Amino acid sequence: MKKKVVIIGAGFAGLSALLGLLKKKELFDIKLIDKEDYFEYTPSLHLCLDNPEYVNNIRLSLKKYYREFFVKDNIKEIKKTKVIGKNKSYDYDYLVIASGSTTNFYNNNEFEKYALPLKRIKDVNKINSKLKKHQKIVVIGGGYTGVEITSILAEKQKYDISLVNLGKYLLNNPTISKRIEKFLENHSVKIKKEKEVISCNNDSITLNTGETIKTDLIIMSAGIKLNELIKDELCGDLCLENNKNIYLCGDVARSDKLSTAYNAMIEGRDVAKNIISRVTQNKSVKQKNRNWNLLAIALGERKGLITIGEKIIYVPFTGFLKWTIEKRVLFEFKHRIRLPI
Repeated sequence: MKKKVVIIGAGFAGLSALLGLLKKKELFDIKLIDKEDYFEYTPSLHLCLDNPEYVNNIRLSLKKYYREFFVKDNIKEIKKTKVIGKNKSYDYDYLVIASGSTTNFYNNNEFEKYALPLKRIKDVNKINSKLKKHQKIVVIGGGYTGVEITSILAEKQKYDISLVNLGKYLLNNPTISKRIEKFLENHSVKIKKEKEVISCNNDSITLNTGETIKTDLIIMSAGIKLNELIKDELCGDLCLENNKNIYLCGDVARSDKLSTAYNAMIEGRDVAKNIISRVTQNKSVKQKNRNWNLLAIALGERKGLITIGEKIIYVPFTGFLKWTIEKRVLFEFKHRIRLPI
């Protein structure tokens, strides 16, 4: 009898786990559950700002490409042998939780009311509707996402942009910060380092220094909040300490590895290998430490930096490299094949 596998979340980790399991598809009855009916290539969301047509390049229909596996539902509760969704419940022998993360508003009601996140395509649509009308923008958070949002909008040379960062350095790295600051300042971005937004409303933000900045649009990118459906200790092979049939991968795995699409795909593949090994050999596969501390940081459409650990390489065609990776990943997910990574 086939083993029932439920995968919660159709992001990088969830789809990678599914593709891995399909190598032994005769062994499994798989359900892929997500509250949306499309996959989004989220590393390219910033390219959709002020360019809504690009959304069509990064969206993949789950109903079209994964119709025999996909179920649209919102999982509310996890039990020992089944998960409870809004629409129905689903039995499982093995459960893969790849539910990802959302923008962290730090329990601040003003942030939730007045600031817009950039995590999904629906967020892009909300931001673009405001960009049509307004020119003054505040971006909160000088991490990976905040830098890419700020640089792509600054390159368009039609917005008054302020970037507020709580830390002393953008991306928490003094060397990278210098390179990025130079680019942003050349594009007239006002960088507010070691500043904290303590309040905001419909037309301004207030910093901990007392400074008030007028704005038409606030974009929140100061961290993520895990979509945790279950709380338990995680073993080295990505299963739960108290239930070896439940696996976590991607952001929600709470690992100390860099939170990137690449690492999420690696974890999804490793989960699939472990489930296959459990079914065929009744043992787990020893995990290889293949996570990379590598980032490609786009500055506008074309320029950017590549970081490998502490090493930084300025690459004038970073945008092209990221576009190539985007097409490669979407090709894999569309055609349901495993390409080397």
